[in-house]
Amino acid sequence: MALTQIKSSNIADGTVVAADIADDSITNADIKSDAAIATTKLSGALTGIASHGLPTFGTAAALAVGTGASQVVQMTTAPAKLPAVDGSNLTGIVSLTADQSWTGSQRATLVVDNDGSFDMNLGQNFKCTPSGNFALTFTNHANGQSGFIILINSGGHTVSLHANSKADANLATVVSTAGTYILSYIGDGTNAYLTNSAIMA
Repeated sequence: MALTQIKSSNIADGTVVAADIADDSITNADIKSDAAIATTKLSGALTGIASHGLPTFGTAAALAVGTGASQVVQMTTAPAKLPAVDGSNLTGIVSLTADQSWTGSQRATLVVDNDGSFDMNLGQNFKCTPSGNFALTFTNHANGQSGFIILINSGGHTVSLHANSKADANLATVVSTAGTYILSYIGDGTNAYLTNSAIMA
């Protein structure tokens, strides 16, 4: 009597459970190449991913799967530690709360902002060429942020200070004279404290 091949269509949904499959009985060779597995079939497996020996960085983070060509497993919360990179190679784990000794350049491009109101979230160092009178202002104050402003006041526009911009009594008068100045600032989370250079040659 010839045996009839058992196909997947002959097996009712839910009749084969994990307990019916011996450990290590399914190998890579048993899985068809390029077989598509729907994202919905993976969602349950992701909940136990931490118990299968995958590395974790810092605190626990949720995992999510993207869509389309950008399907990736990604962390949805910021970790306390990140992998260190040397060129294109991972070299270890960097703690975001520990002191670091940087060997590469750490810098940011000047933020051009000509209205005299400087958003600390946009950058650290600014360049300003005003077209009229303005109040020197900072927004999104960050405690401990410091930097410089290149002020090109070629038109000799009148500069005043916002209530949260603190400087000596002469700063606004000095920088209202036509010329180019370097202003330095440091913030405490509420106010920005400023000093100024003389006119730059």
